[in-house]
Amino acid sequence: MDPRQLEALAKRLGENPADGEALQAAYSHGQTDPRGYAVFLEKAGAASTDAASGAHWFCEAATVWTTSLNDPHRAARALMNAVDKDPASGVAPERLAELYREKGDMKGIAALHDRRVRTLEK
Repeated sequence: MDPRQLEALAKRLGENPADGEALQAAYSHGQTDPRGYAVFLEKAGAASTDAASGAHWFCEAATVWTTSLNDPHRAARALMNAVDKDPASGVAPERLAELYREKGDMKGIAALHDRRVRTLEK
C-alpha cells in the first residue's frame, strides 16, 4: 500500500472512527509493516475531529511502537499527542506516567502533569 493510500485511509478513520473498512485495510498492511501501521494510527489520531477518538488512535499507535517496534521514545511521543488531543482522558496520561516511572524520570511525570493542566485550562 503506498503512502497516499494510507494517508487517505487515516483521513477516513479520523472523520469516521467506525470506518471498519479503513481500519481493516490499514491493519492488514500493518501485519507486514508495523512501523507504517503506527504512523497510520498517528495520522488518524491527528486527523480525528473527535478528541476521544483521536486520543484513542494515538494510544493504539503507542502500543504498536512499544510492543511491535520496541521504541518507547516514539510511544511516549504518541502518548503525549494523545494527552494533547484529549487531556481529560485518563488512559494516555497514566500510560505515559508509567513509561516515565519505568525510566525513573520523575521530572517527566511532573512535566506531564503540568502540560496536562495547562491544556485543560485552555
